[in-house]
Amino acid sequence: MTYTIKTVPLADLHPDPDNSRIHNRRNIDTIKKSLDEFGQYRKMVVRKSDNLIVIGNGMYQAMKELGWTEAECRIADLTEEQTRQIRPLRRACVGLIRGIINETVDDFVLERMGA
Repeated sequence: MTYTIKTVPLADLHPDPDNSRIHNRRNIDTIKKSLDEFGQYRKMVVRKSDNLIVIGNGMYQAMKELGWTEAECRIADLTEEQTRQIRPLRRACVGLIRGIINETVDDFVLERMGA
């Protein structure tokens, strides 16, 4: 898969109506706080053919609420099928990484406590 990095006006992007992750108010507020504090440190992934946001829908919503007008994006040449495949794969990867991080943090804490 090829992609290019590009700054894109938020008005040109389209949130994914099939995004399986529902961002509640707490989640959006956390993303907004991170954007305020650190800026945009990761890029959205956007499908080239129609500017559909494949990864970064919560970030998009937070940016809009903060009054941002553009975002750094990875513009990827994805088919509809590839887009469908990315959604569950990304969820699984994020869940796995969170599990690894949580386990590592737990081990670290227990180790420091002499357990």
